[in-house]
Amino acid sequence: MQGLDVVHILLLFFFSYWGVRYPCALLTGMWVVRPDYNEDGSPTLQVIHMDCIMQAAHMMPVFGEAFIGQDINYANSLDSFDTFYVNKFIDHSAFEITF
Repeated sequence: MQGLDVVHILLLFFFSYWGVRYPCALLTGMWVVRPDYNEDGSPTLQVIHMDCIMQAAHMMPVFGEAFIGQDINYANSLDSFDTFYVNKFIDHSAFEITF
């Protein structure tokens, strides 16, 4: 991933190395956006410093023609859909930096 990317943060964590504590995030890339996968079908993962995270993105799923299940909610929606739209009009700062 290069530059600004829309990502799905999977885990926030810290680690220490030689007395320095590093705040990090484990993430997978997205961009209309969809998850990023390796050639073997596994998700592409990266660990980054939390200072590299600019802001949250408002993403809306791309719905197909079928009905969606009633069990889909905020906690599982990123894993329930394959493709998302990024809403750059959610607020002023998102509009300024998106695309």
